Amino acid sequence: MRAVYSRLAPLPEFEDIQDPPGFRRVAEGPISLRGNIWVGLDEEDAAPSRASIASVRADLCHALFGEVGSPPYVSIASFSDYYCPYCRIQTKHLAELASDPASQIRITWHELPLLGHASNVAARAALAAKKQGAYPQFHDRLLGSPFQPTPSYLRSVSEEIGLDADQLLTDMASLDIRQELERSAALAEIFALIGTPAMVIGRTVVQGRIPDRVLLKIIENERRTGWAQVCRQTA
Repeated sequence: MRAVYSRLAPLPEFEDIQDPPGFRRVAEGPISLRGNIWVGLDEEDAAPSRASIASVRADLCHALFGEVGSPPYVSIASFSDYYCPYCRIQTKHLAELASDPASQIRITWHELPLLGHASNVAARAALAAKKQGAYPQFHDRLLGSPFQPTPSYLRSVSEEIGLDADQLLTDMASLDIRQELERSAALAEIFALIGTPAMVIGRTVVQGRIPDRVLLKIIENERRTGWAQVCRQTA
């Protein structure tokens, strides 16, 4: 059924972007944002430093996708915020798609907490769960219902999925988690992302939630046109 929808959906129009070179964008769909996406964030997690941006630029595709998959796989970088209502829908659909081996996609999840202190705490908690090998379970749990990321709530969720709650709460303040958040923020700055949800599908930047049929059409187009060449060019 997904393949049928993909064939019937129109391919959106693309606009090449000059920086970073080789990428293009399509903007459509609802989005959660602030006028300046860094306004209102904690000082330590505000706009990324020049050094962080330079480091990410030096190995852009690795920062975006981790290990770039070999054809016919298409890599997708997803940027979301646990308090963004559109993210909840799109993230669920992406996860369902990725769980189907026939989709031949690989997703890298980027935390981009733009909607205040609670968003930041939730993002740190998810990354701390990742250190214990339970990011997908924790991610799904946070997206599954409204919540306030209090220590007692995070401890409860951790224990429900078999994590060391004390370690999770300690890891949330670790340097490597702060650095991971800064890398994602640097990517948002480089690609001029204005809010969440956002994706980089192969070489195509998408802002906002898009219909599944359009998502599938873009993936199909990226696979057919050899998206990974942009990573070889920027390496």
